[in-house]
Amino acid sequence: MYRFLAKPKWILFTLLIVGLMVLMINLGFWQLRRLHQREAFNSEVIGRSKIAAIDASKADLDDQAALDWSRVEGTGTFEPVLGRVAVSGGWQILSPLKLTNGTTILVVRGFTTEDRDRPLPPAGTVTVRGWLRSEPTKATRPIPALDGAQHALVLQSGETNDGDLAPVELPTLDNGPHLSYACQWFFFTLCAAIGWGLVVRRETKPKDEAKRTKKRFDKNQAVPWRSETTESASESTNA
Repeated sequence: MYRFLAKPKWILFTLLIVGLMVLMINLGFWQLRRLHQREAFNSEVIGRSKIAAIDASKADLDDQAALDWSRVEGTGTFEPVLGRVAVSGGWQILSPLKLTNGTTILVVRGFTTEDRDRPLPPAGTVTVRGWLRSEPTKATRPIPALDGAQHALVLQSGETNDGDLAPVELPTLDNGPHLSYACQWFFFTLCAAIGWGLVVRRETKPKDEAKRTKKRFDKNQAVPWRSETTESASESTNA
């Protein structure tokens, strides 16, 4: 009954379905891994954001892994130079902050759209509060002075008023759509398996049975319970 599965076209069809199923299963587990990474990230950010702010002038800023997303506070003076990082809808504006101990760090002062001015940092001694982050890799640095900053970056919080720049806030701490995407890929895998089974079942269905179910009744065909002898006897009686 299933000998047709050994034909080349059926072998190719089955291999195609199996390949799609393997791909979709891997995509489903990939989304689950991304979900676990997102959950770990959210837990890390929430946990470190609850710890008291550290003094940037006393912290070991080279240990980025241990301090990432920690609350930080630094006092110093801004250098009157600008850098920028391209983000969706505009730019994040950076300026170097020279701390009281002589260490220089970059500060993301805020966000501005493309059609607005990029104000210089405030003059004089300022205290910046925010979250310590790794330095962005896509920073556009048209001013060489920014390259002198050490390997630390502070996302300035909304506590500091810095001109017309919109403050940088913490990222959205949700799990995203990864779980629903994973369920969709697993559902598509199940649909592929069921579809293959239905196609095979249709192929194994006897063709003569399918013809019988579609054959219509012919009014001229012989009626089983009426034979020629019966019809002749009936005509003689009537005569």
